[in-house]
Amino acid sequence: MLAKNSGKKKVITDIELNTILNWLKKNNSRHYYNENPNCEGYYIFTDSLGILDKDIKDIVDAVRNRIIKNEGLILEDTLEQPLELSDIIVIMPTGTKLHVHKDPNKVGTIQVRYNLLLQKPEKGGDAIYSGRRIDCDTGCYILCRAGLDYHAGTLIEGKLDRLLISYGFLIKEENIEKYPHIFMDIIKNKDCLLNSNKKLYTTNPFITHKKEDHIERK
Repeated sequence: MLAKNSGKKKVITDIELNTILNWLKKNNSRHYYNENPNCEGYYIFTDSLGILDKDIKDIVDAVRNRIIKNEGLILEDTLEQPLELSDIIVIMPTGTKLHVHKDPNKVGTIQVRYNLLLQKPEKGGDAIYSGRRIDCDTGCYILCRAGLDYHAGTLIEGKLDRLLISYGFLIKEENIEKYPHIFMDIIKNKDCLLNSNKKLYTTNPFITHKKEDHIERK
């Protein structure tokens, strides 16, 4: 599944983008960051930006609202828990790559993320979702069904880090039929069931629950 405006439509202005990039260069001390030991990358919870820099937080929030509008999301259909599911600025240095994983869902919800690319590496750093390599231009975003699909990234090479903002939403399972552009395979697939733990799963081959099955499809 792809976002309605996946990968090719800019959702951030050049001024906003440069403001964030300059801020990240100025505040590149790891004192600001949380370390992700799984991929040797770093991230900043945007909830803390109100303290660090209100101007940056305002841009992050403005872009979030544009994505909500572009994708037709209704916040009443989501579980808004900002303390538990924060938007995140992700810093992936050269020489690292995102590990293969799925993100946790809260009971009765599915976690989806819209990942906005702030800076593209010279080589690599491509997103791989459900075994498919997804292209994305700088200033654009792509959908990651983080709680359903295994996802990862290719090795980042060159002098530029991979920088992005990951906007997270927990969509209530009872509302997934309102979003066919996100969950059409789930809606159509009669094999989709709720298991005893009340977590959505499917036999759709593009939604694998075995980490070892995560192989990039050419």
